[in-house]
Amino acid sequence: PNEGIRRFKFLTSDAYTNLPFLNANPYYFGITAYGYSPHSEPSYLESTPVILEVFPGKKRIDYSTPYSSGDNIVAQRVEGAGDQLVRFKAIDPDAFTGDTYRVEFHDDGSGNVYYNLLDKTTGDTLVAQEYDFVGLEKDEFGAWTIFDADTSSRKLYDGFQLLVQDLAADTLKILPTKYHVKSVTEVKGPGGTDLSTPVNVYYSPNSTGKWMIKAKGANNRLNWQGSGQDALGFTNYEIRFTGESPYYLNGYGFGFPSTIPLLNDDKAANTLPFEIWDVGRDLNSTADDVRLAIKIKDHDNLDSTAAVSDSVWTQLPNGDWEEVYAFEPRTWSADTTIDAWPDKSGPTTFGSHRFGALVFSGDLPEPGTVIRIESWKIAAEGDAFEAKLEAPKLSDLTAAKKNLDDGISVFPNPYFGSNNLELDKYRRFVRFTGLPVKATIRIYSLSGIFITKYDKNDTSPFWDWNLLNKDGLPVASGMYIAYLDLPGIGTKVMKLAIIQEQQYIDRL
Repeated sequence: PNEGIRRFKFLTSDAYTNLPFLNANPYYFGITAYGYSPHSEPSYLESTPVILEVFPGKKRIDYSTPYSSGDNIVAQRVEGAGDQLVRFKAIDPDAFTGDTYRVEFHDDGSGNVYYNLLDKTTGDTLVAQEYDFVGLEKDEFGAWTIFDADTSSRKLYDGFQLLVQDLAADTLKILPTKYHVKSVTEVKGPGGTDLSTPVNVYYSPNSTGKWMIKAKGANNRLNWQGSGQDALGFTNYEIRFTGESPYYLNGYGFGFPSTIPLLNDDKAANTLPFEIWDVGRDLNSTADDVRLAIKIKDHDNLDSTAAVSDSVWTQLPNGDWEEVYAFEPRTWSADTTIDAWPDKSGPTTFGSHRFGALVFSGDLPEPGTVIRIESWKIAAEGDAFEAKLEAPKLSDLTAAKKNLDDGISVFPNPYFGSNNLELDKYRRFVRFTGLPVKATIRIYSLSGIFITKYDKNDTSPFWDWNLLNKDGLPVASGMYIAYLDLPGIGTKVMKLAIIQEQQYIDRL
């Protein structure tokens, strides 16, 4: 069928017999290029086949690689903050060079992001200004599905295919909001102790098991605004129990629940035991950090259980604390000294509120605790990912020792008069498979008589014994011992049963 270009194909059976491939048997493939047009006669033109001989089966016992065909090696982000998924799909791990590869993202100045693929080891640019992303698209039924899931037509580089997905953009495609919270984690515990692994605290207990974070409001999410009105952005936030903040008492006015946090509210008489910061897209930079102002939902005209109207931040009878809203003021600077924060918040907008409807449930976090709220971040200028693809080891003695017992075999064994791979009766043989690069093979009769010897020093996993002795004469039927001396690995003893066919004189 006309399937278009294919860079690779996985096969498991013989096209002529429809039987599974036999290990260590040769198979022949013809590779062609063709052009197709349904409006021409003939409809296609095809090149002369290039014939390839292929031997399926196990590798040498001293060959090792951490990869299998079809494995996905996920690159790690080394610069930027984007939530891309960069995968190197192993097609031919034998071709891996051991180089380190880097994928860099850039903005073309028109709001479109492309990527380059660089070989850091050699300095070569393998892909330049590529806009082709693997991602979600709607199918004919309107369901989201991975576009280009069939990667067999994609180009190969050094034995792999590059698959780049903007995971954040795909995640946001299927959500009703412009932005979305990716994670809420405790990054520093009591006393400011750095946690080696951040602890998820979104509806899950913190590292001490005493509190968690919830989202309330009409939509039960931290970007509490209606669809398309949220202003969470592609950034990060921190709630730091390392200082105090003034705050504003929200909820005294009447109106729709969604507009209550936007009112011009009074400042409370006391302070909160934490600060809230917009720490920017890049967690390693403080240049874009901005301190946010805070409102507390202190009254709810529609639900008396949602707040206690007492002009202070209060824990409710169910263990939850009143809702927290963080906003960036439009009429005054949030970086102003705490004492100089105005007595009125001023009217706020949906766009100035970064997140809200946040609820602490349980005890308050202890001093020094830092909670980080991260959003999904689409690909952007400056993002970079890297991965090192290990080259196969061609003389791995450690692997060879592990594979020694089961990795070497000989066929056919027993040998009954012939071998299906023999071209004629003058070229008899049995085939040893899985041999390492270096091996000395000695054949003895069962009575201990030396028959022949072969010194192997090549990368082939095979050696064919032609069933001749050291003098070039056919061996008799019987049992034989193969003694394999494998330098640096060990020795292996194998039994062979040889039954020669009856000889007929075909010439007079």
